[in-house]
Amino acid sequence: MSLREKNKKLRLLGFVEAKKKQFLFLKTLRQTHNDREYKIIFFADLRAKNYPYRTLPFCWAYDPLTEELGSKGAPDWILNRIERTMLMEMEEAGIETDEHDYFSEYLAAIEDGFCKKCRLDFKDNGLHCVDCAIDVKKENAEKAKKRLEKEIVTLRVMYEALIPSCQFCNVKLTDKSWLMNKFREHEIGPISEMIPHHIRYGTPEITMTVCRSCHAKIELGSDPAYTKYRAIDKRPTNRRKTKDVRCGTCGKRCRVELDFPKGELHNCYTCRRKKNTQMKTVKRKTRSYSSRTAWAVRAFRAK
Repeated sequence: MSLREKNKKLRLLGFVEAKKKQFLFLKTLRQTHNDREYKIIFFADLRAKNYPYRTLPFCWAYDPLTEELGSKGAPDWILNRIERTMLMEMEEAGIETDEHDYFSEYLAAIEDGFCKKCRLDFKDNGLHCVDCAIDVKKENAEKAKKRLEKEIVTLRVMYEALIPSCQFCNVKLTDKSWLMNKFREHEIGPISEMIPHHIRYGTPEITMTVCRSCHAKIELGSDPAYTKYRAIDKRPTNRRKTKDVRCGTCGKRCRVELDFPKGELHNCYTCRRKKNTQMKTVKRKTRSYSSRTAWAVRAFRAK
């Protein structure tokens, strides 16, 4: 449709072109609510120079008193109702708008004071009246519950394939704290902390993944079904090798590292502490003069 044809059809619908802005059409409408009349202006913008990417008219409803009075202007449902009726009239006249591709979805989502379920005119903001809002809330809760049940089933199948289990009690194991949260127990069942149990500490290391309770039964329990999996060899220790020497001051026995050079005197901890306390000196308190007293002292000394 050419711009001229759109211009003619908009004029037939009662639109008037703005005097100072070309291809900007407007239509003044009036709506009464609670013994009050609202003057609302509906715009249809065809200016392609300002919006070169747009080929369809951009439409919106506007209340001039909203900027002056704020919330005392026309409610949103009145503006949406006028916008809905005008868009339907433009679609029937053959004028495509920006909302043409998703026109039915746009009308279903707009809050125009009509209930979307029973089509009652409750004249207020919102998609549903009071009675239908309760029913819709229950329906949404049931849908969310069914959706959560499906997600739980998919999560359980996915985590069963990924997360390892204990080799004794088959409890799911993880090393991530967010999976051990109680909120996640209903999704993948009971979860325990993963503990690698060493059967052999030497090379190569032989380990098995067990939960915390089964690991305690292996190390501290008396059940032969668990105790037979205790470590064959001892856990390697990384303690530093030391030797005993005599203190060079008091003669007491003290421990030093193995690579400590022979013939060198070594002081124990108590002797070193006494030596440090003796070396500390107390600072003398320096007398501070103000600028006036300093000037008086210098003048007295000059005499």
